[in-house]
Amino acid sequence: MVRRSLTLLGWAVMAAPALAQTAPATGPLWAGAYVQADLQAWSNGLPVLDINGPWSKGYEARDGQQRAYQAFRAEAGVRIDPGWTAWPGAWKVGLLARADALLAMSGEAAELAAHYQRQTDPSHAATYDSAHTSLSWKGRGVSLRSPAVQLGALRMDLGLEWFRLSRLRRTSTEGLTTYDGAGSYGYDLALRDDSDRTDAPFMDPPARSGHGAALSIALAWSPRDDFGLDLRVHDLWSRLVWRGINGDDATLTSEVSTRTPEGYIDYQPALQGRYTQRTLQERIPTTVEAQATWRRAEGDWSVRLHRRWGLQQAWVGWQAPGTWRWQVAVEPRWSAVQLGLDVHGLSVRAMADRVDQAAHVRAVNVAYTWVR
Repeated sequence: MVRRSLTLLGWAVMAAPALAQTAPATGPLWAGAYVQADLQAWSNGLPVLDINGPWSKGYEARDGQQRAYQAFRAEAGVRIDPGWTAWPGAWKVGLLARADALLAMSGEAAELAAHYQRQTDPSHAATYDSAHTSLSWKGRGVSLRSPAVQLGALRMDLGLEWFRLSRLRRTSTEGLTTYDGAGSYGYDLALRDDSDRTDAPFMDPPARSGHGAALSIALAWSPRDDFGLDLRVHDLWSRLVWRGINGDDATLTSEVSTRTPEGYIDYQPALQGRYTQRTLQERIPTTVEAQATWRRAEGDWSVRLHRRWGLQQAWVGWQAPGTWRWQVAVEPRWSAVQLGLDVHGLSVRAMADRVDQAAHVRAVNVAYTWVR
């Protein structure tokens, strides 16, 4: 997903000047154009840059639940000012592409997955909680974003998205796995796999597409010129629906010691499943971001808190004054650094904890707004 996302990111950046040039130059209705793209990958121990690939890099064993997500968004559109006195300002109407991949596992399930990927066995006999859940989806659609409504020192704006889904899959596992210390595994698991790409014998093919929608809200409070608070809740309400998806409900209750020619534990022949066509309905994990900003002569100082999919960030940052507004922020807990620049309608952000494939933090954000 990361490679495809970077391709779309490049497209979004190159589209910005074209949007600005093709926007109508006359008439009070057209207020400009905009384009933005955002790619984020975050993990507290799983190999976030390649969750489905080999775990030789990026995996860090830890107690408790391990989580990881990749989120991509690209949007381009126009700014329209209808001239309403009751709700003044420019509305944004755009085309949207989004994709998500999310994974949560118990620490014990992650340890077993790492051994499986590496074709190794645990060092001693043990019983493992094998719970996991994953969600992946992608879609394209339209977006509508309102101008800010001023309510004294408080400002509020809303965003609404609708998209057609081209991908939706959810998997989950519950149960225990026992390793005997001599190369044999005992499974007592219940598995579920709902996927738009499952086409089982003697069943109708899955529906060709699903649909989704999301509502977001942003609040800004500035009681003084030198201080402000911002709260953004992305996907406050959301819905992903695929009617006529094929799901596999399976159990794995067997002892397995055989290996594939490549050296992996060969548990597939022991799976007992049943396919069912049903409606899959999911929610997009809500993202909550709060920021406090102190505006001073030497620049703006900020503290930003971010939470998504059970993963939390806490950033301390500074942004320079003037036309070229350079920005730097640090996340001490995850040893991550963010660099950025705002100049003439262009905003660029990049963050990482390290630059190789063992990274657990990676994000790039590019936005450009042309104001007529």
